This record gives sequence, structure tokens and C-alpha cells, in this order.
Amino acid sequence: MKQLFLFLSLLLTSLVLMAQESIHPRQINSDEFSMGYPKSIILDNIQQQIYQENQYIPQLPSENKELMISSQQLLDNPELLKKVMLTIIRQHNITGLETVLPIYRQSEFANPYLIAYAEGILLLYQGKSEKSAVAFHKILQDYPYAEVVGYYYALANFYNKNYALARYNFNQLDKLSHLPIDIKQQVDKYNELIHHITSWKFNFNLSFFYDRNINNAPDNQQWGRFRFSDKKSDFGITYQGLLSKKFIFPQGFYFQPNFYLYGKQYYQYRHYNDFNSRIALTFAKADQYNDFTLQPYAVRRLYGEKAYSYTLGNQVSWLHHWHYRFSTLFSLAYEHQYFDRQKFFNNHRQIFNLTSLYALTAKHTLLLNQEVVHQYATRDSEDSYWGWSIKADWRTNWDSGLGTNISFLYGKNKYKGPTLLTQQHNRKDRKYALMLQLKHRKLQYAGFQPEISLQYYAHRSNSALHSYTRKEIFFNINKIF
Repeated sequence: MKQLFLFLSLLLTSLVLMAQESIHPRQINSDEFSMGYPKSIILDNIQQQIYQENQYIPQLPSENKELMISSQQLLDNPELLKKVMLTIIRQHNITGLETVLPIYRQSEFANPYLIAYAEGILLLYQGKSEKSAVAFHKILQDYPYAEVVGYYYALANFYNKNYALARYNFNQLDKLSHLPIDIKQQVDKYNELIHHITSWKFNFNLSFFYDRNINNAPDNQQWGRFRFSDKKSDFGITYQGLLSKKFIFPQGFYFQPNFYLYGKQYYQYRHYNDFNSRIALTFAKADQYNDFTLQPYAVRRLYGEKAYSYTLGNQVSWLHHWHYRFSTLFSLAYEHQYFDRQKFFNNHRQIFNLTSLYALTAKHTLLLNQEVVHQYATRDSEDSYWGWSIKADWRTNWDSGLGTNISFLYGKNKYKGPTLLTQQHNRKDRKYALMLQLKHRKLQYAGFQPEISLQYYAHRSNSALHSYTRKEIFFNINKIF
């Protein structure tokens, strides 16, 4: 009897230790990665995606002056009405144009081309660039050599993200030898913007860190008679690079390949090294307020310097700018993950993501991210789960030059089966994370931006093996080429 009890005890201990050794890569998949990206990088990319064109677009000049004249006086004097229309158009007096244009339409002497021109200007300032382009196009059909109208037609297409047509129109204007100097300067500026939007971009980040719990060892080392492995700590580096290019086509369509690498290297415990490569092909349709994308992707992962898993997936998303200070990104992904050795971990995954970005001021930005994950079709029910998480990210650029980023994460995972340590109860996890990033705009050299990050991560579970804490310090260097 004693020998049987000893055998069962040794068997139980070995099972616990085997589970503990395999927990690190599995835990990273469920908590830190989504669609092949580290979740922190996803949020950075979303913010960059929301602002990548808008941050380069100059504001249209405008003046708002009150008109000290009645509508009846203008209707009674057609010549004065025409002069007022031309003056407010020349001054970009949008308030005056909103008032006078309806009056000018009532005049029997109204010029239909001047009405179309005024409508195009007004619609452009009202953020209706697609309708503005239609108004200017009507004039160009009869007056194809009207340079100013051609400029505003190209500008309307640019704001509507029809970059291919805008580039063609700007290039046609650039060929004219008699183009006014002020329009020539604007044409050159917008051509530079289109060139920047469509050029190759490479974003590189290198971090030096100290990890106090590489192996995600439980905080409570003792479970009954059994003792878990001690926490391992080590120095290391993480590196990540993103290479992408936007190929533009008419009507706002574009194609954008993305190549992404992420790696984590430890100085001493190299069997915990992690490497991920991701290739995604984005097919999209964009206008002034929307981006609709379809993105198939493939991910390859090496863990412990050995082939670990690969993932094939597809994602659809909708980015909408509700206001120049408020944007949302909805995405839905389906992926199938295959494991090289531990094939019983093979799974299907559905991921729903909602990100909201609030640019409260030019210096304060709040980003909220909610994600729902459903992992299913695993061999064992204990490896299938529903997960939910929310992350708040507050970024501030202070007048002193200091930049701060405070992030908080909370999430839950509810598994569909019990584990060895939860007995008859299904496993339930909760996770918390708090991160602080600091940088200063004066601490730059040749475009390289250093920053320091402090991160605290707590994972709580009804399984003693899955309750652990991580405390990390990162020194990051960023560069966008």
C-alpha cells in the first residue's frame, strides 16, 4: 500500500512539473499575443494607423467674418451680390459662404459654375470631400484648363483618400508653366505627402530588460506536499521590426503588405528565447472617414530556439473617423494554430477587437481596447476558453518635453474544463497589468528615441500553478525609417 501511495505521489509530482514546464509558451499565446502580434504592439499600430495620414494633412485656411448686409439688399443688387460671393470665396469666409450661397442661388443672374465652385469649397470645409470632388468635376468637364478648380479637385480627392487620382491631378498641374506660385507651392507640398504615404516604412524597436520571473513560476511555491520550481530571473533584449508599403489604386483602393518580426533573447536561459515572424497582406478600400480591410496572415513561432507553432488566419476590420478627435477600429479575426510537437494544443480561435481613440487635446490621447477571444477545438477541454480583456492607455506630451504613457489592463479567461489542480472545477483566470513609459523629446539622436518602461503583471487563478507575478524593467530604443 505504501509503495502504491509513493508511486501515485511521484506520478502526481511529475505531472505538475510537466505542466509547469509547458505553461510559459502557452501562457504567452493566450495573454500577451493576438493575431501573431504582442498586444502592446497592436495598440501602437492601431494608433499609428489612425493617424498615419491625418497627421500629415495641413489644415485648410479659413476666415469667419460677419456680413453687415441683408439678404434682400443683395437680391436687389445682382452686381453687389456677385462681388460679395467672389470676395467671401477669395477670403475663404466659410460662415459668409454658408449665408450668401443660398441667396445667390435665388438670383436669376446666378452663374451655375460659380455656384458649383462655391459648393465645392463649402463641402470641402464641411468635411464632405467626396461631394466636393463631384462639384469641381462638373466645372472641369466644361473648363478643363481652369487651374484653380483643378487644384481644388485634386485637393478634394486627396482628402477623400483617393490618392491615385489626386497624385495624377497634382502631377498634371505641376506640368503647367503658368501655374500661380502659391498653388505651385501647395501642389509640391501635397505631392510630398502622397510620396510619404506610399513609400516603404520600417519601424524598429530594441529593448533591454530585466525579467524577475522568466518561467512564470507561481507566487506560492508550495501546493500541498509538492513544491513548484523557483522563479528564474535574467537580463535580455527584445527586438521588433515592421516593414510595410502602401500601393494605391483608383477609387481609394490600396494594397499593403506587412512584414513583422518580434523576438526575445535571454542572456543565460536561452531555452526561453522566443521568436515570431508575421506576414500579412492587406486589401483595403478607404475614403475620408472609413477604411475597410481584409487581411490574410501567417505567423511562424520558434520557442527555445526550436520550431514551436504556426498560425494561419484572416482578419476583417473597419476603421471609422467619427470626429477629428475620435476614431474607432472594429476587427474580427479567425485563425487556426498548429503546434509542431505538442499537437494536442492545436486549436481554432476567434478574436473580436474594438479600439477607441480619443484625442482629447493635441497633447493628451486616451486609447481604449476591448478584446474577446474564443479558443476552441482543442483535444482537451481544459485548453479551450472564452477570454475578455480591456486596456486603457493614456499618453501625454508635456510642455517640458516629457512624454508619459500609463497603461492598465484587466482581463478574464474562463476555461471549458478542469485541470489537475482545480479538481472538479473549471479553471478560471484573472489578469492585471500596469505599465509606465517615460521619454523626453530632447533625448533623441539621428531619429532614435530612447525610453524607459516599468511593467507589473499579475495572473491569478483557481489553479495554484497559474497564479504568478511578473515585474519587468525595459530600456527601449525606437526608430522609424
